[in-house]
Amino acid sequence: MSFSVPKTIGEYLKHFADELGDRVVEQFPPLHKPGDAPSPLLRKLKRHPFPGQQLAVMGILKKWQESRAVAAIAECGTGKTLIAREAARRFAEKGARVLMVCFTNALADWIRRSIDSPGVEVWALGKLALEYARRAHLDATEPKDKEGWDSLLMAVTERATPTLKPDWDFVVLDEAQDFSMADWMFALELVKGKRLWVFHDPGQHFWPDRPL
Repeated sequence: MSFSVPKTIGEYLKHFADELGDRVVEQFPPLHKPGDAPSPLLRKLKRHPFPGQQLAVMGILKKWQESRAVAAIAECGTGKTLIAREAARRFAEKGARVLMVCFTNALADWIRRSIDSPGVEVWALGKLALEYARRAHLDATEPKDKEGWDSLLMAVTERATPTLKPDWDFVVLDEAQDFSMADWMFALELVKGKRLWVFHDPGQHFWPDRPL
């Protein structure tokens, strides 16, 4: 039987579709299958999800429970911040030390007032960088422009964070679409070895040159 080597990705996928499908099912078995019982908490929702939605919700929840890092992407108004805040609160209830970080000071202030949990520490990323600079006896003067913030964040990332050794178990990042590269370098240093949930909306970029 003759066999012609596929010349395009489309030809390859079409030719090996059955084998690829079997390999995916074998290596990535579903966490929640049709017929598995959904959480009884779904029945408490005001709008009951359809069976297909239940399947998707349960699969996502189980993945979040086992994964160390999760990114949630959703549009404005879908409740990302409320979910992020509730996740932080519930992990703190289970004894975890939780850090919740967002981009703007106003949102950090609102979350801090509304979360009502001593186990959750809430910061705007820039304010947290300034606090780390102060603890490490670096220049903690608040910068006036982006270049100044980037310099501060790089200094804190390289000289303060490794010595202060953040002791959180779980980190939640909100408004992540607005983090700059320097912001991310600082944030990733904070989350080393910890569970991380990231919430962002690419459509809400305040600065269009800051893709996640």
